[in-house]
Amino acid sequence: MRPTPARLAATAALAALLPALTIGVLPARARAEAQVGRALSGALIARETILLPKGALMVVALETLDGTRIAETRRPTEGAQLPLPFAIQGPANAPIALRAAVFDGGREILASAPVMIKPGRGTSILPPVLLTRNEAIGFASAFRCGDTDAEVSFAGGSARLMVAGASYILTPDKTASGARYSAAPGADGKSDTWFWSKGNAATVRLKGRTLPECHPEIAAPVFPIRAGGSEPGWRLEITASRMRFTPQEGAPLDLPLPAPDPIPTGLRFAAPDGALTADVTRALCRDGATALPHPLQVTVTTGGRTHRGCGGLPADLLTGAPWTVERAASARLGGIGTEMRFLANQVSGKGPCNRFSARIMFGEGMRMGPVAATRMTCSNARMEKEAALFNALGATDGFDIRNGELRLLARGQVVLVARRQTPGQP
Repeated sequence: MRPTPARLAATAALAALLPALTIGVLPARARAEAQVGRALSGALIARETILLPKGALMVVALETLDGTRIAETRRPTEGAQLPLPFAIQGPANAPIALRAAVFDGGREILASAPVMIKPGRGTSILPPVLLTRNEAIGFASAFRCGDTDAEVSFAGGSARLMVAGASYILTPDKTASGARYSAAPGADGKSDTWFWSKGNAATVRLKGRTLPECHPEIAAPVFPIRAGGSEPGWRLEITASRMRFTPQEGAPLDLPLPAPDPIPTGLRFAAPDGALTADVTRALCRDGATALPHPLQVTVTTGGRTHRGCGGLPADLLTGAPWTVERAASARLGGIGTEMRFLANQVSGKGPCNRFSARIMFGEGMRMGPVAATRMTCSNARMEKEAALFNALGATDGFDIRNGELRLLARGQVVLVARRQTPGQP
């Protein structure tokens, strides 16, 4: 039964009376920067009738427009069904985005698109937030373990754990409670890397170091997926309801989106009549058509032909955990705390002396600049290293990733090298 307007209004009003439970799973810097000055309330709904599991978890989060998390509320549903009321505190007089999701056993089963909220103050009752069923690439679940992001996906009875760009293949373990997956044991017969989920929380041990308790995170939206290839050229777009394949020659195929099937590190979308099958896997892809790598490999089979190409946004390979800069041109920067973090259209970080930021523009390549920085003065040696860093950023016209190493390129030459540091390693 679809919720009536009167019921939605009553639910939203009730949400204003509910206390927001913001738990300490946000990065310390984000918590410190959140200036609470606005009370937001509303309700999560769905167009279709969806029965939520008794142990489901509701998560509502506020983010800045560049994706930085500034507030979050989590609440077990305890058997309650949609619509679900919520209340959350946010910053005043700032444009923000709200995202929501429902989890079961740590897996995101329903999620909303980002809801843009205009600057304001005081108390605001928001329009209903629509949830839709979510299909993560590779059935991946995102977790935050303290200040560390982790992702786990399942296929073929095994699990794949990804942390800071490193990947670990895990197999099931016997355990008295929850579900535990471990890496191959070492010489002592014990595994030093594992993922252990219990309900909507998990524990990760990485190379002998146990991370703080892990909580499920709202994953980035999967749809739309856009992909393409050449020789001959083709395009594929998969939305939350349809998939459309456009070949260079011939008529396009526009089909309802079938339920996906899991394949290793990805999903398979197969039309029931066999007209089209699309395999989308998370793996670095270079198609030669652009100077940038892509995060998805896509294979389309239709009409007896197979087409291979790339999908996703190159920026998705850069965002997430920060990169530690090792070298800029001939200047060695390792060991002095130089790092950079990428957002969708910006890079910011800490140089050998000053903090910096620059805009990013993507097209056939990637351009950065101009670089803006604070004006502290350090030793001549550090200032020379910083000049090399800023010059490398300003000269960049592309990037590549090889063996976990980020390489910024200028006219095909490597001008900067950076790596993501894996937790538990020096």
